[in-house]
Amino acid sequence: FETAGHVARLSLKGEFVPYAGVVGRVVLEKNAPRIRTVVNKVASLENEYRTPVLEIIAGEKGEGCLEVEVRESGSVFKLHFEKVY
Repeated sequence: FETAGHVARLSLKGEFVPYAGVVGRVVLEKNAPRIRTVVNKVASLENEYRTPVLEIIAGEKGEGCLEVEVRESGSVFKLHFEKVY
């Protein structure tokens, strides 16, 4: 999986999709408190801006849960994880 701020993104496929909730909870538990939301990419990047379609499978849900802060080389970037990839 990859992370950005407090969000972990998975790309579960095939036989693992029915277990998304369990996998999400394990990722959340093993990476707490840094990871607070776990999402799964549910479709390929086919739209104009190549932004992913995500499903929240564990952790925080609701408005603002995908707004993250990423720190890189002394700079802080605030972004919405589903809109900027």
